[in-house]
Amino acid sequence: KIKNNIFWFYSIAKLKFADGSISTLKSNSSFSLVTSQQYAGQLSYSIKIKLSAGRTEIVANPQHLQDDHVEVETPTAVAVVRGTEFRVGAENAKAIEETLQGLVDFSANGQAVQVSEQFGTVARAGEPPTAPQKLPDAPSTQAFTKLFHGNQARFDVPLLAGFSWVAQLATDQSFN
Repeated sequence: KIKNNIFWFYSIAKLKFADGSISTLKSNSSFSLVTSQQYAGQLSYSIKIKLSAGRTEIVANPQHLQDDHVEVETPTAVAVVRGTEFRVGAENAKAIEETLQGLVDFSANGQAVQVSEQFGTVARAGEPPTAPQKLPDAPSTQAFTKLFHGNQARFDVPLLAGFSWVAQLATDQSFN
């Protein structure tokens, strides 16, 4: 659904940019593409995304082009990267950032933190980002059913204080 250049997704949508960066938007996300441009005479790109609500997972600058960068702005914080894989969420006056590969500069309320691979941080409205915390290990999926019939899937995963799980189902390993 598109209204006033804002996209609302009720499923997963993938956007691929000219530099090869990919943004995977989750259900019920409100997303706006502010800029996507290539600098004249250079191989570098600048992409700026505004995530008003929801979640996105981004593979940024996969070719590791010099001066290429992706910026994700939420109502609470801003994430800037130059070649990494990360997730950003915007919900209820807070922003969540999780770095899967590489390094992310995450800023809010005039202060910034660098979030290393396998760490995450939270920024609440009017507050700086928290000190990065180690992300929990993914649960083992060996005992999960490999094939589901119908529209129901059940996953038994451990409960971890302060964390929630996100499940994704797809018909192929690349989630295309």
